[in-house]
Amino acid sequence: MTIAGGPEAGIFRSTDAGTSWERIENGLPGVEKGRIALGVDARNPDRIYAMVVARGDAGGFFLSDNTGDSWARMSDYSGGDPQYYGEIFVDPHRPDTVWNIEVPIMRSTDKGATWERMAFDMHVDNHEIVFDATDPAHMWIGNDGGLYETYDAGDTWRHFTNLPLSQFYRINADDSRPFYRVCGGAQDNGTICGPSRTLNSAGIRTSDWYRVGGGDGFQAYFDPYDTETVYAQSQNGALTRLNLNTGQRIGIRPTGDQGDAQERGRWHWDSPLLISKHSPGRIYYGGHRLYRSDDRGDNWVPVSGDLTRNLDRRELPIMGKVWDEDAVGLHLYTTTMSVITTLDESSLVEGLLYTGSDDGLFQVSEDGGNNWTRLESIPGLPENTYVTDVFASVRNSDVVFATFNNWQNGDFLPWVMRSDDRGHNWVNITGDLPKRSGTWSVVQDHAAGDLLFVGTEFGVYFTVDGGDHWTELRGGIPKIQARDLHIQRQWNDLVVGTFGRGVYILDDYSALRHVNEDRLSGPAWLFPLRPAPVFAELNQMRPVWGDQTAANPPFGAVLTYHINETESAQQDFVIMITDANGDHVRTLDLPNASGLQRVTWNLRRAVAELPAGTRGGRGRQGTLVGTGSYTATIGRGEADTFIGYGEPQTILVVPLQR
Repeated sequence: MTIAGGPEAGIFRSTDAGTSWERIENGLPGVEKGRIALGVDARNPDRIYAMVVARGDAGGFFLSDNTGDSWARMSDYSGGDPQYYGEIFVDPHRPDTVWNIEVPIMRSTDKGATWERMAFDMHVDNHEIVFDATDPAHMWIGNDGGLYETYDAGDTWRHFTNLPLSQFYRINADDSRPFYRVCGGAQDNGTICGPSRTLNSAGIRTSDWYRVGGGDGFQAYFDPYDTETVYAQSQNGALTRLNLNTGQRIGIRPTGDQGDAQERGRWHWDSPLLISKHSPGRIYYGGHRLYRSDDRGDNWVPVSGDLTRNLDRRELPIMGKVWDEDAVGLHLYTTTMSVITTLDESSLVEGLLYTGSDDGLFQVSEDGGNNWTRLESIPGLPENTYVTDVFASVRNSDVVFATFNNWQNGDFLPWVMRSDDRGHNWVNITGDLPKRSGTWSVVQDHAAGDLLFVGTEFGVYFTVDGGDHWTELRGGIPKIQARDLHIQRQWNDLVVGTFGRGVYILDDYSALRHVNEDRLSGPAWLFPLRPAPVFAELNQMRPVWGDQTAANPPFGAVLTYHINETESAQQDFVIMITDANGDHVRTLDLPNASGLQRVTWNLRRAVAELPAGTRGGRGRQGTLVGTGSYTATIGRGEADTFIGYGEPQTILVVPLQR
């Protein structure tokens, strides 16, 4: 719900650096006004442009040549008013020229009297224009498709394809071999899928990714029982099933019941989808009620009534007032209210279902949807707080986790909750998460129940003690909204969908299962690691289209270790690797850095010394080891004087599963 204006909206001017303000409205609409975009001509500061949304048809584009003392209406153009964009930019080089960014790019060369659409061959939904201060023909534009550049004042545009800027709402991964696939829904870029790594030594190419859905992408799932079937969802509940072999795409959204619009079905901007782990072909889909299909979406049955509070936003106050239907921008471009926003089914108990809604209602069914328990409120949680995620524990069938976000009411506190009795009672495990880091997603490790990950407004955090203390995950991931998290269990990888910087993967986080105070207080500690597959990478191949090639994960065994801060400045640490017979294989030199660190053994032996009088070639390296068991120990010294710390760890070198 939203309101875009009212009696207090207007243009105000200060001539004393903001100490006092006066309303300037001579010539502006006398009715209630909404969003107002302003632009000042840098060459003539007395000239101000204003794009005004107002009640009825009174809005338009206005011009003042006397710093706002009076205004002239140049046209009825007021942009698309899509809330989060719609700014105007005064061209610093061309007189009387103004640009407006909205769904398309609009330009006026006569002070706003007439407008023309620019750049038909570029992505829509524009957000920013930057002008080159010295070259009038050189400009940049940022939109939902990324970054564009022109050298001819907008006649033609170059698209930068090497910037990872996708805004992912949801992310998922499958169990494909040899490497799993990642699939996610992105703002205005549909649903896209690609490999977590490739056999190509050059890395993951742009052309390795492919689109499986259109529109604004959201929920995406590979069918675990049929690897060539993908479910993709776009805005307002549009759901499709795609066969990757044949290209056949079928729309499978439930049609809902007959009757008025409320009962035919309400669908969220991001309607939750779930593939059941208990029965092939069974999927659940949430609108205002929950639907189940046992034949991959060909047929649906409702398994609940309305699982929301069924609020009528027309009757709810905004800024202390219930507005009439023709108020400025009332609920303009907003999603349907009182809808299910998240759902999960226990992987341990068939039919144990959880749902959460945008109006703060949590519901539980223990019998596949025949009966539901409605939880009106959770102690300590603000009323009607949006439920952003629910995660049924993969370790204990009675435990469930949930995240909430109250940003719509100006409350940016994080909320992470846990229930130990299937949602009937809750404890707050937000702990010491930063205060202004609203929470979006939560997942639990499948091997260590107290290891949790949370996606927040400003990055990813983890806890090893069930939520008493949280630590920010860094290691290269930017401080950005981590909208969705997924754990790929076979590889122990954490897949993160960010809203603005694409997908990030934390490779083999399993070391975090073993973090405790005793191990961190010693001089050094080497943590257990996953098996290391050995395989031959293909010769380097350049991208077949586009400019982007992302690096593959490191080849070999990734070893995670900790060095105490008091020890890091002392004698250099190494990791000694031996084979099953105890013979030396390789010594890895470690940097003098404290804290949790990583180093990769590339599964090669130490380089053999050359006979006297011979010369080595470029890029000499040892031979690959065979499959089998190896031992790694962190410590100090050479082979004869080596002193180890902590526990030696086993490295299993295994064939790549295909």
